Amino acid sequence: MTLTEEQSRTLQLILHPSATVSMVCCSGVLVVLFMKRLRKRRLSMLDRIVGFMTLMDLIANSVHNLGNIMADVPHGCLVFGTILQYVLLSGLLWSTCLAYQCFSVIALRFSLAKTEGNMVYYMCVSLGLPLVVVACINFLPTFGLNEPIMGLATTWCWINSDFGLYRMIFFFGPLWLLFLVNVLLYARVGWVIHKSSRISKLINASNIHNRKRHAIVDPPLVRYAIRTLLYMAGVVVVFIPVTAARIQNMISPNDPNFMLTCLLAFFGPLLGAFNSTAFFYIEFFSNLKSSDAEHPSLSSNKGLFGRNTHPSPEPAPSLDATVGSSDDITFADALKSVA
Repeated sequence: MTLTEEQSRTLQLILHPSATVSMVCCSGVLVVLFMKRLRKRRLSMLDRIVGFMTLMDLIANSVHNLGNIMADVPHGCLVFGTILQYVLLSGLLWSTCLAYQCFSVIALRFSLAKTEGNMVYYMCVSLGLPLVVVACINFLPTFGLNEPIMGLATTWCWINSDFGLYRMIFFFGPLWLLFLVNVLLYARVGWVIHKSSRISKLINASNIHNRKRHAIVDPPLVRYAIRTLLYMAGVVVVFIPVTAARIQNMISPNDPNFMLTCLLAFFGPLLGAFNSTAFFYIEFFSNLKSSDAEHPSLSSNKGLFGRNTHPSPEPAPSLDATVGSSDDITFADALKSVA
């Protein structure tokens, strides 16, 4: 990709503030999680997944902030481009794990306590699979090009502009495949919540007051789904302009669209900032709207489907202990009861 010296300086001026903002935001999230860990000894599943996502974002933004500086260091782009490829893939996989966690709690009706064991699998997939990819990527054929696969990618060290096919195979292809998986998981969660709302209206219309016997998704779980969805929104906002810029660069490697490249430099590092905004909104501001919306415990005196687990005025247990009990009525049973 050919850029004038003035254009390169402009891109760096756009890149560094975005990366710095994201680094500050990610550092704030990790500090909050560390303080919660000191107070509570154990973080919730949601906090742990977000913590790994944030760590990947922080490392990625550190590499972004270096910009094209490492291109002048021997093997600098090889090292930092490999690190960037690893953390970008890992972050995408962690966001998919977050979507699956929401799906398993709401659509599959597993208790949060029951999903604790999933963390091992999440770590194996999100930390192990990118390691396999980056271990192999530098040994791929270069098609006779006298260039390393990891090199200067316009604004930072990553897969060289001459290997656009590898970018599509090892990043943008998985990116949009995982995005599709996220959409399907959240669509199923949305359908479950919508169906629950219809059942609730039928029960109210039939003057059935014993709601605890029916498959009603409690409002705290609806908020839980919305909160996890906030993290996916950041992926959409960031990677649409990034993908557009990279595809244009792959089609015309010697004639880049400077406006798209500027959007790439601005939005590329901002995923950490968007995820951090979602985290702080969940952590602090949602508590102002509802007393039972506390993150991450989602404290309530009801289980996932409206089963009153503590009718007495005792302190309500966390959702970890109450969600998705085994004797919950199915949606089909609920619909039959009001037919």
